[in-house]
Amino acid sequence: MLAAGAVAGCGGDGAPSKHEFARNADEICADVTERVTKLNRTRPQSIPEVKGYIDQLKRAVRDKNDRLKALERPDGAAGATAQQFTETLDREDTEQVLPALNRLRQAVVNRDKKAFRAASKRLKAAQSEKSDQLAAQLGATRCATS
Repeated sequence: MLAAGAVAGCGGDGAPSKHEFARNADEICADVTERVTKLNRTRPQSIPEVKGYIDQLKRAVRDKNDRLKALERPDGAAGATAQQFTETLDREDTEQVLPALNRLRQAVVNRDKKAFRAASKRLKAAQSEKSDQLAAQLGATRCATS
């Protein structure tokens, strides 16, 4: 009976700890960062290659957000912060990063160098300060810097 009580006390409700959530989130962020790094090494040259490259970047952003949102969150305040982190990151990417990538892709299609420079500038300026702060609060250092 004592052994059953000891087993029941280990990981009872299944909610991850703050540390476990951070570790899982960092694995996702590291994976997506590696994917983007590999994409950046491809150096697309033709318009179809650049369009494909941008589409792959967009898929990586969406995949990261979907995977982070699907993570089981810890209980309590850490869970609330985790929820806020995933929602904030998704909102930042939806409102800033993905539209900039869409503009970049359209500029490539239109062969519009001026629009391409403007979209590139907008993409570089896309901010993730709030989600970075929330990731750091959780201890998800890879997500805070990617």
